[in-house]
Amino acid sequence: MAQRIFVKVVGFTDAERAALATAFGQPSEQGLSYVLWAEGVAPAPHVALLDAEAPSAWQEAQATRSAAVVLAWVGPGAPEYAWHQLDRPIDAAELMRVMDGLFALPADELDFDLVIDEEPNTLPPDIPLDIDTLPADTLPPDTQPADTEPPETEPGDTVPPEAHPPTRRALIASPSLEERLYLRAKLALNNLTLADDADTAARALELMHAGHYTVVWLDFALDSARCWDLLALAARSQPGRLIAAKPQVSWLEQRRARGMGAELLGKPLDPVELQTLLQGI
Repeated sequence: MAQRIFVKVVGFTDAERAALATAFGQPSEQGLSYVLWAEGVAPAPHVALLDAEAPSAWQEAQATRSAAVVLAWVGPGAPEYAWHQLDRPIDAAELMRVMDGLFALPADELDFDLVIDEEPNTLPPDIPLDIDTLPADTLPPDTQPADTEPPETEPGDTVPPEAHPPTRRALIASPSLEERLYLRAKLALNNLTLADDADTAARALELMHAGHYTVVWLDFALDSARCWDLLALAARSQPGRLIAAKPQVSWLEQRRARGMGAELLGKPLDPVELQTLLQGI
């Protein structure tokens, strides 16, 4: 049975409501079933689709901030916390594709395995994808290219070369210097003293392409519209722990992050929750 996603519709003309009901009556491209929500049909909707012209639109929008409901806004003047904004005429098929991008999760999500996404990332194309094409001075110190050949061993020498543990290093990606310094201190208290900083999504992407990190911390304040892409790239390329943070975390976003193998924390950060999480690294 297809997963059902309930959509609360507020406002709109009779014709628009009928068109939405007709579109939702068909399975989406990802096989999800979108259903118009009403009292008694389900405990709560997953999505609130609000008409900017409806008298109760702003009241309903405020209600989504304290509930695990995704806000989609039709018309001008969308609240800054709206997940998606559409213009009229409503393209129901496009709306369903956008919702698919949020709700359609990998089949193996419940195993919390790393998600392998074969689609190319959609982040800035001007950042090289191959470490060999990056200038040496942009790489973290422990990933600088070596100019020397590995040492040769003498014939009959059976002593293996001394193994060195990999360098433990964190990537802290946040536009806030205060937050980066705070996280550096928290990581240092948990024996992770080396960290690279990124104050833009492009810089975070560059550093992830250049090396591997024990911990990747991603603040959605970098670029809220594209941080899911950045988190997916981190899941593909980074073997370490993935942690992200954003305000107003819904259970749907928690579910999506776990499907990528990441922890998603709410902001402002809870020091006790953060310390408990970092102790396991």
